[in-house]
Amino acid sequence: MTFTSFFAIVMGRDFGIKGRVLLQDILKFESPGRVGRFLLSIFLLTFAIEAAGALLLYTQFLPQIKDPLFCTYSAIFHSVSAFCNAGFSLYRDSFIRYRANFGVNLIMAALIILGGLGFRVLADLSHWRPFRRRGRGKPLSLQSKLVISTTFLLIGVGALLILLGEREGVLKDLSLKEKLLGSFFQSITARTAGFNTLNIASLTNSSAFLLIILMFIGASPGSTGGGIKTSTFATLLITVNSMVRGKSRVEAFKRTIPRIVIYQALCVVILALIWVSISTLLLSFTEDAPFIDILFEEFSAFGTVGLSRGLTPHLSSIGRIIVILTMLVGRIGPLTLALAIGGKKVSEPYEYPEERIMIG
Repeated sequence: MTFTSFFAIVMGRDFGIKGRVLLQDILKFESPGRVGRFLLSIFLLTFAIEAAGALLLYTQFLPQIKDPLFCTYSAIFHSVSAFCNAGFSLYRDSFIRYRANFGVNLIMAALIILGGLGFRVLADLSHWRPFRRRGRGKPLSLQSKLVISTTFLLIGVGALLILLGEREGVLKDLSLKEKLLGSFFQSITARTAGFNTLNIASLTNSSAFLLIILMFIGASPGSTGGGIKTSTFATLLITVNSMVRGKSRVEAFKRTIPRIVIYQALCVVILALIWVSISTLLLSFTEDAPFIDILFEEFSAFGTVGLSRGLTPHLSSIGRIIVILTMLVGRIGPLTLALAIGGKKVSEPYEYPEERIMIG
């Protein structure tokens, strides 16, 4: 949608105020009149980050690949794949061969994180006061604060739990450097990208379930990743915290979150859980495999992650159809639902009397 809208503007075709307002809602941009400029910045930012990533990866790949032509192709391919959170690799073992390579791990991790933050957050960061001279920048929006804090919290907690959960598992025979890099990289890539430096099929059930949670949460709104999104997850946690503390409003970073946003978050999560629950049940009927592998496959499909415990090549025809549909729902379902809910505002001329019901 961004791609077609950008070229419509470049070719001088104005798709009207209605189209601009729709894009404004999708991209969470303040002014409909400046949507075209923002679309251009998305293209330039994407190209700049992927080009820088390709150049850095080239310097890391060349000593091992030797062939400059294939090294260039490999660097460009993996830079784009990482930033777009696609997870496709030219190597049969994904990035296991680079498990101990500090440079490759950090470059790929940075590309994945930048692609998963969302363009609105990246644009917000570029205008942030610490990155601007003489304090002319803007403060970060609530969206950016929630996304950034949740992203790095998930990375840190995920890496720590993988490190602890696999100390007698896939990490047992690795050096301290490989253990730290492997846990860090897998915590990042599990939420959206799908690369791996650890053998996913050999993970313990606890680590596999942790990755399932990370895959379900996914990336951030307006990004290249899937899942229910970090801001949705953060909104629900903040809502629960506010209710437990007896607050009548949901507040974060000295801002009040509108009630419609809370409703959107609840609907996205509940409908997502309903879909993956039904799909997992159907896969349990059609596939002869351990339940943890089936559950992992389904959540990986919903989060458009691409990680697998080895079940993918052995799926039945019906199983493949279920996984395909789950990938489609996971990519467009929550976003479309949130926009649909946010766009429908019904003004009712009446209100029924309240009556309490028992909860819990």
